[in-house]
Amino acid sequence: MMRFRLLGPIEAEDSRGLVPLGGTRQRTLLAALLLDAGRPVDIARLVDAVWPNDPPATVRTQLQICVSGLRRQLRMPIRSNHGGYTLEVDASTIDSVRFEVLIREARQAMSEHRSGSAVKAFRAALDLWRGSALQGAPGLAAEAARLEELRLTATEQMIDAELDLGHHTQVLGELSVLVRENPLHERFHAQLMLALYRSSRQAEALNVFQDLRSVLDHDLGLEPGPAIQALHQRILVRDSTLDLPASGTDGPPHLPGEQPPQPAEPAQVVPLAGRKREVRHVAELLSRGGPPAVVVLTGQPGVGKSAVATGVAHELRGVFPDGVAHLDGEALGDDGEHYPNAVGTLLRQLGMPRAQLPRDAASRYRYLHGKLRSTRALLVFDDVTDESRVRRLVPDSALCSVLITSRDRVWTLPRCEVVELAPLDLDTSLELLSNAIGPDRVAEAPEDARQIALSCAGFPFALHIAASRLRSNPNLTLARSAHECQTKARKIGALAGCNPDVLRAFADGYKAINGTKNVVEPAPNPGPADEVPNARPAEPTAQGTERRRAAPVQRIPENTSPPGRPAHAVQAY
Repeated sequence: MMRFRLLGPIEAEDSRGLVPLGGTRQRTLLAALLLDAGRPVDIARLVDAVWPNDPPATVRTQLQICVSGLRRQLRMPIRSNHGGYTLEVDASTIDSVRFEVLIREARQAMSEHRSGSAVKAFRAALDLWRGSALQGAPGLAAEAARLEELRLTATEQMIDAELDLGHHTQVLGELSVLVRENPLHERFHAQLMLALYRSSRQAEALNVFQDLRSVLDHDLGLEPGPAIQALHQRILVRDSTLDLPASGTDGPPHLPGEQPPQPAEPAQVVPLAGRKREVRHVAELLSRGGPPAVVVLTGQPGVGKSAVATGVAHELRGVFPDGVAHLDGEALGDDGEHYPNAVGTLLRQLGMPRAQLPRDAASRYRYLHGKLRSTRALLVFDDVTDESRVRRLVPDSALCSVLITSRDRVWTLPRCEVVELAPLDLDTSLELLSNAIGPDRVAEAPEDARQIALSCAGFPFALHIAASRLRSNPNLTLARSAHECQTKARKIGALAGCNPDVLRAFADGYKAINGTKNVVEPAPNPGPADEVPNARPAEPTAQGTERRRAAPVQRIPENTSPPGRPAHAVQAY
């Protein structure tokens, strides 16, 4: 079996030894295809990787020559499709993928307080490295930086686990090398201080702090951070809490003086009739070893995007031990004025006390992205109306993944995958209605129940509203409810009752279909809560009108009506 190595010089090896890959261009091309193994990589991305500075006028022809040469060397098919190329290989044969899988296993073990298993998995992952990532491929510098950052964070967490096991003397040599190689890295200095202190070398531990302070002051004019300063003070007074915890009483490893992350719990899960496939698919995209780290869940208003996102968050609780941070799209505001508060909300959900939140926006951004580089968390941005509102919040760390729900189908975030949620089919709609009002009631009037389901057009939001009215009004028969839903003039009111959120959803859906700037909704009780906020018209989605290449849209399930077809309820509106 062919094996591929990206964590160092770019290499391929089969049973006979290393495979000659040719020059730098073919090696870079191979690496670019392997980073998205099994998925199409468009020609523009390959050109940027192979010719990062000044591509020649004949670049497409030269790319084809490189692909042909790589096919001959590997004796493997490289398929050409939809303006790109796909290399079909088993992901487990790529060292960078195995590295990220082992890192996830190690973090899972840490979250379950199995430090021994965590150390084994971390060391197995780090042993895969043979030098700097993607050596000789300057056009892949961003991906190389991501892998290097992941390597550094994994090393930090492995040392934490070793210290948790009482291996302070065993890691002293390793930490000394890490401190020399990373003279500004406070985390490694703090770990070395703790290991020395636990080895009865208090004076040397204090010297490590003084050396760090001198370097920071000389190079950057800065003082060490509050966490390592607190550790320094506790070493000075021989704080007994620095000693190794008794066996069986230790928790997840955190250095003294640090605030442990407080995982944010996802919202309570509601039954997701007919959506298990969607939840599983999105969860796999967010948790697999390698990009994409960003998934956009899109679909028409009321199709159940937020509910599926909540289901995904619960599905991935074990994958993201530091929790789920959730932010509603409204919290971002229209012009960015609410961004500092939004960033503060994320920081608090990731464990930062309110009293420690920086006051200015720039510091909050800096703290957030610094936190995300050492935190394994899932960020959920719900009901985002515009990509620009979350672009600055998407982390550059490989540790975190991002799930976005939006009605917009055009997204250009790097390594983003868009999954479109289709309406439920009739059988699943009936199942949802039956779960909500009881199977006996549906069995008594199956044709009326079927008519209600048809009128709701497979939209869970509308089905839940119809079911809520039936539950709250015992005198309302299914026959009457079905008649109301069938009457176009009363359909919206029958589904929505006095719930302004439903009316807003239909109004926004109507705007998206017609590109209308201002829509006045029928409100039974006019007032501020019932106003439909102005929304900008839908941006053009035709090729050539986007500033960046849009991510392709996956539609689930695939055998439903084509995207863009409005539901019957929206048509009635």
